[in-house]
Amino acid sequence: LIQSFNESNASEGISLYIHLPFCESLCTFCGCNKRITKRHEVESPYITAVLKEWGLYCDLFDSKPIIKELHFGGG
Repeated sequence: LIQSFNESNASEGISLYIHLPFCESLCTFCGCNKRITKRHEVESPYITAVLKEWGLYCDLFDSKPIIKELHFGGG
């Protein structure tokens, strides 16, 4: 991870994918992990955990990430 980051961040930036697994109904599009729920209060702890994970990655990097692409997907 660190080697790949160091090789590409400054020259071309990085791409991020953030998986948001919560949907109110099941569709045929999603092939990923999903959680069907109408209880939106379950989303906040998940987002908090994703942000904490991002912080852990940032602690590993020697420089500030240059985000060239940001993709959201999920349930």
